[in-house]
Amino acid sequence: MSRWVLVWSVSAACAVGCGSCGERPGSGTEQPPEAPVTDRSANPNLGVVRGVVRLAEGATLPSYPEAAMREGTNSPMPGECSPPRTRDRTPVQMGEGRVLSNVVITATAPDREAFMAAVGDVPARTHDVVIRNCRLTPPVVAAATGDTLKLTTEHEYPFLPTIGRSGFMEALMLGEPREIELSEGGVQAVRCGFTAPCGRTDVVTVYAPVYAVTAEDGSFELDGVPAGMPVIIHAWHPLFQEGVERLEVAHATPSQIEFSITPAVQPEVSPPDPDAPPPENDPAAAGPF
Repeated sequence: MSRWVLVWSVSAACAVGCGSCGERPGSGTEQPPEAPVTDRSANPNLGVVRGVVRLAEGATLPSYPEAAMREGTNSPMPGECSPPRTRDRTPVQMGEGRVLSNVVITATAPDREAFMAAVGDVPARTHDVVIRNCRLTPPVVAAATGDTLKLTTEHEYPFLPTIGRSGFMEALMLGEPREIELSEGGVQAVRCGFTAPCGRTDVVTVYAPVYAVTAEDGSFELDGVPAGMPVIIHAWHPLFQEGVERLEVAHATPSQIEFSITPAVQPEVSPPDPDAPPPENDPAAAGPF
């Protein structure tokens, strides 16, 4: 199959989100926690924060509206894939004990200069996102500026993924990965337009390479947190309000914390209008970066 490239006008491919989902948790900030890029345990300037994130008592899991899952397309999924499910629109999942997976954990500090000096240079990473069963996987990726997003597909169908509000679409072909440099902080949604939809992945890009994403049991390990100074740990997702814990991390003993977070108020979202201008607000407009 030949490569299919088309330029899709920004107005036709505008991102449809859920308005001002979530609050912006500050400036700083992964799928179940990945192993640290380097072993920094011997660095006396760095420590570890471990913990768990739970859904607040009485709260229910929020979901994206159907319109937020599509990049201006109303085409059906290919017949080879299972039909859309409500679960597809609920990227944060709850387990026993109200624990939450796919919540982004980040660290910042009042003294940003000292914080960044203590963190030091961290090698850039590559984060994989794959279209499997016509759905982008994982639903949430956390990364630092300078990292790379690697898109692949398990289908011969020519999905047209875009990231953020890019007006350029290029078919993602089987066996031909696409790499995108994450050069700016922020939250960008990866979706597919024009042809069939492929769900959604929220890519949270932060400036400080100190981040994690909660696992299925709600747990996280935040490695490389500057020790011996006041730091702020954030728990966040575009569908949730920010959770914040302030502490001072020791080098020798991991710090333990627990978050209880609440869904953000979700405004109504209309179906995509190809003639409408790009929305001013989207989940991509807020975030811990």
